[in-house]
Amino acid sequence: FEKNGKAWYLPWFCPGSGCGGYSLSGTYKISGNKLVATFTHENGDTEEGVKLKKPEKWEFKIISEKQLELNGKKYNYQKTYQG
Repeated sequence: FEKNGKAWYLPWFCPGSGCGGYSLSGTYKISGNKLVATFTHENGDTEEGVKLKKPEKWEFKIISEKQLELNGKKYNYQKTYQG
């Protein structure tokens, strides 16, 4: 999460024949103890900024400065201050 309201989701996976990844980009807003991220673009290894057919909206509960919760599962997150 960047200070300018931009959000990135960067999964990394190794399906057996090699590692790869992609990212989702969008925006976020904080309201009370909730962080709502709306992802609108998918960025792959060879394509940049392909618009998603439908935005993905995730509403997290803020547990602490470094932990969020979504659907009962806790996630660590990192704030970046670039941009």
